[in-house]
Amino acid sequence: MIKISLFTILVSFILSSCSNSNAVEHGKKTANKLDLNSVITDTLTYLQPKEYLAKVLTEGAFHEDEVWENAENENWYGLFQGKNNFYLQQTTVRTSRILDPVMDGDDGPKTGWKVTSTNQDTSLILITRLNFLKNRKVDPFKLPKEDILPGEKLELNYKGHSYQLYATGHKHKEASKSDWYIVSDYKLFFLTFRNGKEVKQVLVQHAAFDDDMVNIIFAGDIDGDGLLDFIIDKSNHYNAVIPTLYLSRPAEKGKLVEEVGEHVSVGC
Repeated sequence: MIKISLFTILVSFILSSCSNSNAVEHGKKTANKLDLNSVITDTLTYLQPKEYLAKVLTEGAFHEDEVWENAENENWYGLFQGKNNFYLQQTTVRTSRILDPVMDGDDGPKTGWKVTSTNQDTSLILITRLNFLKNRKVDPFKLPKEDILPGEKLELNYKGHSYQLYATGHKHKEASKSDWYIVSDYKLFFLTFRNGKEVKQVLVQHAAFDDDMVNIIFAGDIDGDGLLDFIIDKSNHYNAVIPTLYLSRPAEKGKLVEEVGEHVSVGC
C-alpha cells in the first residue's frame, strides 16, 4: 500500500501518530514502551533483502517501492475465488502509475502503483517465477478461525493427511472482563507425522504485536501435490500487510512447506 521507503516509513509509522491506537481485539496486542524496540526490530526483519523462489503481489494501490518496474511483463498465475470455488489460473497483471497521496505533490510525478489482473474474480494472491504451477481447481480447507493464539491448537485433516496448527507464547487479557489479549513471544507451528515421526516447523514468529495478529488468509492445495499450502498475513503491525505464500512442493527435506514469496506493503 502507498508508502515512502520501506525502511524509513516502518520506523516512522511505528513511532508516529499512525501508532496511536489503544485497545486490542481478541488475538491482538498493543505494544507498550518496553515492547516498542522489539516491534520495530521484529517488523523490520521482513524488510531485509531475502531471496525467494517466487515473487508475489496483491491487487490494489501501493507505494513506489512495493511494486517493481516491469512487473506486468512477468508470467503470472493468480489464486482466485469464484462464485462457488477457488482456482489457480494464468493471468495478465497490469500495473500503472497513480498519485501517492502520502508522497506525491500536486505538480510532481506520480510515484504510486495500481496493480490489477485481467481476471474478473477476486484474487487472493498473484504469483510469478514458479514453473510448476498449472491452471487447476484448488480445494480449500475451511479453518474454524483465522488467528491462532498462544495455547490454541487446530486439528486438520486434508486429502487424507492429518496436521496440526498451534501457537506458543504469552498472552493475557488487557482487563479482567475483556475479550482482548496482549500477545508476546509468539510462534505459529505447523505439524504432521511422517512414517510415525513428528515433523514440525515454525511458520511465523514475533516478539510482540502492535494492534495486529498473524492471520491465515487461505489453506488448501495450491501447488497440486495433494498437501496443504497456506497464504498467511504474517504482519505484526496494524499499518503493515505481509501476505506470504507457503507451498509444500518446493519444501526442503525435513520441512512441510517452503516460504516462497511475500508482498510487504504499508499504509500511511
